[in-house]
Amino acid sequence: MRKLLKLPFALRNEAIIHISDVESGRQPDCLCPECKRPLIARKGAIKQHHFAHDPGSQCNLESALHWLGKTLIHNGIRDALSHKTPIHLRWQCSHCPDAHETNLIDGVDFVEMERHLGQAKPDVLLLGHKGEPLTAIEVVVTHPIEDDARAFYKAANINVVEVRLSNYDAINSLH
Repeated sequence: MRKLLKLPFALRNEAIIHISDVESGRQPDCLCPECKRPLIARKGAIKQHHFAHDPGSQCNLESALHWLGKTLIHNGIRDALSHKTPIHLRWQCSHCPDAHETNLIDGVDFVEMERHLGQAKPDVLLLGHKGEPLTAIEVVVTHPIEDDARAFYKAANINVVEVRLSNYDAINSLH
């Protein structure tokens, strides 16, 4: 059964907070990262714990999850760089039957969010010691990377990592 998109994180005092760190009920100091309105911590016995908007809210949950995803990834990479902690990335190759593995931050000195590269603006960009773009990280909630952005990355020899946040577990795993 596919788990529906739910919000496991909120903003409290401009910092990201996980649903496990709050009590159940209305949380006036826990705000939606998209609309900045107070959220309700839903922590019942049946459904997965999550933050919810007031009934009738028109907030775009996809945008909130996208912002949270790229912010958590950026912050995690920044912390790994500052502590010189490798980030092991493993994937199944789309060109051969092999699985590959690398340290995502090998050769990386800087990380930025939403840096304009002319024809593309990756959610998170990893840069080498001279500021050269090495890897673009794109957070995908429902819409795939645009074809023109993918073509730009390929032409510029910039690696692309897609992080798919299509269900609660994927989003929560960033914690």
